[in-house]
Parts: sequence; structure tokens; C-alpha cells
Amino acid sequence: MEALKVFVFMAAYQFARYLLVAGGAYLYFWKGRREGLEGRRLQKPALAKGQIRREMKNSAVTSVIFSFFLSIPVLEPLKPFVRIYHAPLEHGILWLVLTVPFLMIVQDTYFYWMHRLVHHPVLFKHIHLEHHRSNNPDPMTAYSFHPVEAVLEMIWIVPLFFLVPMYLPAVILFSFFAIGMNVVGHLGFEMYPGWFARHPVMMWLNTSTHHNKHHKLSRGNYALYFTFWDKAMGTELAQNPEAAPPQREVLV
Repeated sequence: MEALKVFVFMAAYQFARYLLVAGGAYLYFWKGRREGLEGRRLQKPALAKGQIRREMKNSAVTSVIFSFFLSIPVLEPLKPFVRIYHAPLEHGILWLVLTVPFLMIVQDTYFYWMHRLVHHPVLFKHIHLEHHRSNNPDPMTAYSFHPVEAVLEMIWIVPLFFLVPMYLPAVILFSFFAIGMNVVGHLGFEMYPGWFARHPVMMWLNTSTHHNKHHKLSRGNYALYFTFWDKAMGTELAQNPEAAPPQREVLV
């Protein structure tokens, strides 16, 4: 019963967080009609009819699937093997500080290769196409996945529950950062200045333009947080009009 209660709570929490972060960004950028934002819009076409309704329906299912995996640490038979800890300094302050960056790097690496895999024509047609139905993405697109892709999106965290000590509040902090960056990628507006993609440090971070181009062209720019894998594998598309074009582009 405890696991069921946690699962129900997590599902409600996941969807509520999605509505708060993605919904808030959608209302501000797409419905607020803020002065000066129109020039930062990445695609001119209006959203497809029924797009928001479809994305929210998909996102509700995604929230339930995500919650299944996130509830694993509270399953009684597995509790003795889970490495979630609650005392902040139990594994030292250095690891406490590095937990979120570590999770970002692991997820970004996993996501890049998983994302390229689902762009294989067979998998794309049956799995990833649902996400790409939002050719002009908006914040509500962030969790709009086919159920199979929702599983692929979250399954990477399961081995870490058993292999890596993780402070619970740090995991929660990471989860907010993750959905925040996901929403930024699907924002539909570029909020960073033109020099951002050429800065020696900032050039390694993805922007709204970076992922928007992926949706528009259905290729390239496969990574989630950083540009490292796209640069290394030759799959990066230019992040903004002022950025230098990549030397080569590789599909799937």
C-alpha cells in the first residue's frame, strides 16, 4: 500500500510540476503577448489545431510512466539495495555538490544516443514521431511522448538508484532543473543573445534554437543539455543565425 500511495503521489506531483513549469512558460510566452517577444519567436506558423490538447494528454501518460520508475526506491523488496540517502554530508560535501552535475552528464550522454536511436526510420515511425508531431514546439511539448518513448526517457535513472549514492533533495533539485531545461528547449522563443553560441563556455550549452531546429528539420541536435556530443559526432546544427555553421551534419 505504501508503494501504491507513493506512486499515486508521484504521478500527481509529476503532472502538477509539468503544468507549473511548462504551463507557466506557455502562458507567459505564447499567451502573454509580451512586448518585444515576437522578434524572438523561432517559427512563425501558429501551433497546429489541437496541439496543446494532444500534448497535455500525452504528458499525463508520461507523468504516470515516469512515476512508475521513480517509485522503485520505495518498493519494500528493493529498499535494502537502494542508495538514496537523507543525511546531506553522509558521503561528503564534494559528492553532495557534484551530484546534480553528475546526473546532468549521465542523462545527457544517455539521451543523445537514445535520441539518435529513435530517429532510426523504423523506430521514428512507430515511437518518436508522436513527439515530432509538434513540428513547431511549445513548452507543453516537453513531456509529449509516445508511451514507449516515455519509458526510454526515464529508464536510465533506475540503475543509478542501486549503484550511486544520491542525496534525495539533490535528486529533487535535479528534477526541477531537468524539466526547466526541457521546457527551454521547447520554448519556441530564443531568449539568449546572438553571441551565446560562440562564447567559449556558453557554446557548450544548448539553447531554444538548438532544439527547435531539431523539431523543424527532424535531424541533428540530438543532445539534451550540452552540445558536446553533437559537436563530437558531427550532428550539430548552427544554434542561431549569428553562429558559425557546423563543418558537417550527420543524419541518424
